[in-house]
This record gives sequence, C-alpha cells and structure tokens, in this order.
Amino acid sequence: MLICSVAICVNGFPDFYQQKDLEKKLMDCIILAGNRDSYREVSNKDNKAFLKIGEHTILHIIMKQLADVVSIDRLLVVGPKDALEEEVEAYGSYCKPVLIFDQKDDLVQNILSVVDATGGDLPPDRYVMVLPSDIPLITTEEINQFIKLCDMNTYDYVGGLTDESALSRFYPTEELPGVQMAYFQCQGVNYRINNLHMVRPSAIHNIEYIRKVYSIRYQKKLKNIMELLFLLLGVTVKIPGVMGAYISLQLSRIFTTHGWTRGARFFSNRLSFRRLEYYMSYILKARLKMVTTTYGGSAIDVDNDHDYHAINTRFQEWSKMLVELESDGDSAP
Repeated sequence: MLICSVAICVNGFPDFYQQKDLEKKLMDCIILAGNRDSYREVSNKDNKAFLKIGEHTILHIIMKQLADVVSIDRLLVVGPKDALEEEVEAYGSYCKPVLIFDQKDDLVQNILSVVDATGGDLPPDRYVMVLPSDIPLITTEEINQFIKLCDMNTYDYVGGLTDESALSRFYPTEELPGVQMAYFQCQGVNYRINNLHMVRPSAIHNIEYIRKVYSIRYQKKLKNIMELLFLLLGVTVKIPGVMGAYISLQLSRIFTTHGWTRGARFFSNRLSFRRLEYYMSYILKARLKMVTTTYGGSAIDVDNDHDYHAINTRFQEWSKMLVELESDGDSAP
C-alpha cells in the first residue's frame, strides 16, 4: 500500500525529449506479462496475459488500446518470450513497434532489464510507462488522462489512484456479477491504487525496497501486514510518522471494508496525500506523486476467478459504458 501511495535538454537527443509537455513526448510502455516470483494463478491458467475475454486474450485487448495512444512510441512486452512471440504474431500488426523480452526472476528485474536493453541513444534518465497484463478494461482515453496528469519534469515516479465513485460502476447488481475492491480511505474519500505507473528507473535509489514490498503486496494477509510493519521499523528512526501513517491506512481499510464509517473517517482524517507522498519519496529516495484517473478500468484487474468471471460476463456492457463516457467527455459518475 505504501509503495504505491527534470526536463531533459541534452544535445544530440531527439527533439521530443526537449519539450516540456509530456503529452508531446514519445515514450516506451513496458507491459509486464511475467509469471514468476509471487504470481497468482487465475482460472487454472499459468499466465493471466493469455486468459481470454470473449474471443481475444487480455494481452491483445490491452495492446490494442495502447496502440492508439499517440505519445507511446513502442510496446515493450516482458514475460515468457516464446509464448509472447506466438501471441503477438497471431494478431499481426499493432501499428507500433513491439519488442518482446524474456522474463527475469521478479518484477524489478523485468523492468530494469527491459530499460537497459532498449536504452540505445535515449537519455539514461528517461522515463517509461509501466502497466500489467491483466487489466482488460483499460482504455486509450484513460491512459491519455493519466499521461496528462504526469509531471515528469518535477517527479521521478507518478502512480495512479481511482476513487470509489468511479469503481462503483463495476459493482454487482441483483442479477449480474461485478467487481468490488477493497479501499483505503484518505480524508474521507475511498481510494484504490490502480495499475498505471510512470517511472524514471534510474532515479529510484532505493529500488530494493520495491522488490521487498511487491512480494508482500497482498495486504489482506496478516503475515504480509506483519512483514511490512517489520520492514518499516528501520525507517521510523528517521521518520517516526511513517509507522503511524501505515497503521492508519490499514485501520481505515479494515473499517471501510466492514462499513464502519465513523472509524474509517477518524483514521482517514489523520492522513493527507501530501504527507503520504513525502513518506514514500523519502523511503524510495525519489520524487513521488499520486494522481487520480476517473474512468475506473485501470483498477479492475483479473486477480481471482470471481473477478475474471464477472469481467467476462459483463465485458461488452462495461466496454460500451466506457466508450459512452469518453464520447460525452465526462468520466465523472
């Protein structure tokens, strides 16, 4: 939970790296399609990227949306290389260069190995967009919205959030299944960390911390909660407020999950995003910012069999709803 809560002016690099407006820059997008480390199997499939929604795999659905994002130059897919090459070849062209890389042992190694392999003449402190391969409801419009919110002249890492008002669109009805996530509350608003990330890998100086936190990211498990508490003990010496912030986040999540509104609000009012961003920036030794996208698809991932069934059942309905929101130019509920 904590982990996800410089203008380049160098002669010789392409002009788009010298513009201040992020929307006008071309960047790479890394799609994480690996199945090692702490991977969780869904529907007896050893890789969620190849699960099908209707006639197409989730990976294909995501790549089609990314292909329409003008400011993304290349799609860099990392995972089981042979299977990925077969998948991409089966669908033909995506109207963008697609490079495929064999997976390493964990998420951090996957990202860093791809960045190193594709550096070429690009600036060593370039930033990349990173997202997973299990978010079939992501849309071109939401990706564009996220990119507009990313100020990479000021920050080294920008992570995405989605609030409950957007995610309530995907709740179950009396007749149909749906997806209902767990939230943490901050200043009276329920948030979910979504799956959109913009990162300058060379600027994250405590990247080992990301590796440790990712391995215990499922914070509903008591074992993982205790491990993260222990991990934070070393930070509290220099920033005593970190432990209190983490405990407040956990308690607000528990109270929100059980509908204890007064208790959730009490702890959420003790937090602010500015304070959380400061703590996370200190831990990572990088400049961090969280931003909120308003469509919801980026937070709906295929994390278990129930959610996969719900997304499969209502994919056409939800996709149509998102298209209507985009055409109306208003993603607010």
